[in-house]
Amino acid sequence: MLASILICCFTCLAMIASIIFFPRLRIGKIKLDTYWIITLIGAAILLIFGQVDMQSVGSALVADNSVNPLKILVLFISMTVLSVFLDELGFFRYLANATLKRARTT
Repeated sequence: MLASILICCFTCLAMIASIIFFPRLRIGKIKLDTYWIITLIGAAILLIFGQVDMQSVGSALVADNSVNPLKILVLFISMTVLSVFLDELGFFRYLANATLKRARTT
């Protein structure tokens, strides 16, 4: 229990330090943000040292509760796709122009 708390605290501090001091890692022409790499390493360390078992991680991801990470991820991605699609159609430009026309007439 103490080991998992220490790993979690170290991972959080390393993530904050990576955001402040070296936000991007550059490999050739590819730029990567470093904060997610550090959190991924912290999660892998917890799994490798047996502080968290894979079954509990899997059940937490697919659990039917109000804060389901997979459902939130699907919602976020679908809203992003919908927003990009509406922007390509010109829907937001149309709404902005309609709002400006209405503002000038009143």
